[in-house]
Amino acid sequence: MKHEVFLSLGSNIGNRAKNLAGALVFLAELPETSVEATSSYYETRPMGVTGQRDYLNQVVKVKTGLSPADFKNQTRRIEDYYGRDRRIRWGPRAVDIDILLYDDESIKTEDLTIPHPRMWERAFVLIPLAELAPELATPSGVRVRELAAKFDPAAEGVRIYTPAEGEADLDRLYPSVVLAGLDPEELGHPLIYKLEVGSTNDELRELALEGAPEGTTVVAETQWKGKGRSGRSWVSRPFAGIWCSVLLRPGIKPYFVPSLNILGALALAKAVNGFAPRGADKAKIKWPNDLLIGGAKVAGCLAESGIQGEKLSYVVLGTGINVHQQQDELPDLDKEISSLYLAWDKRVSRQALFRSYLLELTALYQDYLKHGLARMVSEYEELSCTLGRRVRVLGAESFSGVAVEITPSGSLMIQRDDGRIKEVFAEEVSIVESKE
Repeated sequence: MKHEVFLSLGSNIGNRAKNLAGALVFLAELPETSVEATSSYYETRPMGVTGQRDYLNQVVKVKTGLSPADFKNQTRRIEDYYGRDRRIRWGPRAVDIDILLYDDESIKTEDLTIPHPRMWERAFVLIPLAELAPELATPSGVRVRELAAKFDPAAEGVRIYTPAEGEADLDRLYPSVVLAGLDPEELGHPLIYKLEVGSTNDELRELALEGAPEGTTVVAETQWKGKGRSGRSWVSRPFAGIWCSVLLRPGIKPYFVPSLNILGALALAKAVNGFAPRGADKAKIKWPNDLLIGGAKVAGCLAESGIQGEKLSYVVLGTGINVHQQQDELPDLDKEISSLYLAWDKRVSRQALFRSYLLELTALYQDYLKHGLARMVSEYEELSCTLGRRVRVLGAESFSGVAVEITPSGSLMIQRDDGRIKEVFAEEVSIVESKE
């Protein structure tokens, strides 16, 4: 049996219209659920915490076979994809989903109250709800249209909002669009598209163990267990970046796997810089596999290997690119993080960028299989923001020095403060200010 459910959606972080459009996609993909109708967008004054942006609100009608508790859990999961912080009541939110009505049921538990408390008092709920279901009656028998008519929208700070052209475009990474016209020999074939995963690397690793062919790629609109070097988490905002993993079977010794980080970072830099506006800062590579623009990280890659006995079975090259994020959507970390949108004040097509990355990666990988890194080291060094800089190496043996060279194996040569040259392979390296 399908139940009629009305929801209120809200957003006041980042691209609000795009966030609400993305939430609708997640809702439509829930089990036994379909989106039946949506109201217009309404821009509304925030409640609670002062100093917030205005909200964008929308009321949505869905049909679902899920129970109220299960449906609530699913909507919370969607909020979590967008980084919902539940510690602050009425605080800023990229996506907020409230269940207003679930059929004619009346539910009151510690975790869920239906009808939603105070919904009959809120103009930003009743005005869009009256647009969808004007004859819907309250428990006392009053029609929604009658309640909504009692509000003065201007006085309540509720107004129709029309998104600018392309503002709510999710730019989804559909295989049919990304791979259109590409040779089947290019990396990226087959391309497996996911709305959400724990980690694209984890998904592809399972496929690799099942015998997936080289070039198999997994791309997701969000991942909730994404990671970078040293096990750090990577925040994968839905529909805002490119989160993908490519399967390689290079037939090299396990010792050389770190060299694929060099290859991946160079392919990433070449693809990203192809979209840089004229005169803008280009992406630079921080050894071995991070992309920085103006000193802030916008992308990175990570090669993870599968070894059977003493032989390399496969390599999963995972990549994350921050494309569309606005400042209030980025994590508050101790290191500077940015996006292509913030760095260049330009909206870059995720579809076009992903396609370009696959092409660059294919060309470099084919050269790598024939010549190793030897022919691409000089190009990598030209894009390096590490060489010639004073660095700090963290690991079992921590030391400082000046980065002087990238070797054909992908290692970094550092001249220590005592004059000795030290070769670094996979240690954590940070750029520091030069000694005075």
